[in-house]
Amino acid sequence: MPQPPLTIHEAMEVHELLNFETICAMKAKGMEGLVTDRALKAVMEQFLQQSVQAIAELQPLLAGLPLSGNHPPSMLQQTPMPPTQNAEVK
Repeated sequence: MPQPPLTIHEAMEVHELLNFETICAMKAKGMEGLVTDRALKAVMEQFLQQSVQAIAELQPLLAGLPLSGNHPPSMLQQTPMPPTQNAEVK
């Protein structure tokens, strides 16, 4: 049975998780050369593998989503009202 499409809110949550996992993986990979303790290095390598797996699982959820779709505009996307002319009060 195919999965129903994600709502906008769900897509944003998945995107945040994907960003978080990507940043965690980058930090773990960057710190890899600085760690000398074998036990800590093993934990970091395991963490990096888990992050890569999570990224691989999250990416397909966002792969089919359109960048712009037929959804209601947000408050930020609404057309601004034209400026009103100020009448002088005497």
